[in-house]
Amino acid sequence: MAEKEKLTVKQKEFVQQELGLTEEEFFWRKEHDYDRLIDDCADIEIEETIRAGDNDLSPRGVMAVEMVDFIHGPYDEEDDER
Repeated sequence: MAEKEKLTVKQKEFVQQELGLTEEEFFWRKEHDYDRLIDDCADIEIEETIRAGDNDLSPRGVMAVEMVDFIHGPYDEEDDER
């Protein structure tokens, strides 16, 4: 039997603070409202990328990237070619 997915403490904090979701609500959206969840995290990533300019991405921005990867899987350039 596969183990149920769980968020780390930092991921839970991000999901609660930035998306206003509990862990349970997050996984429901991951299953049923995938595109919106990706968009919400991507919006945070874009905001923080613009804010950072030539500097390093903030911890908030890094977590947004990590959450997109968690939801979607890591970006693969080959997906663009398909």
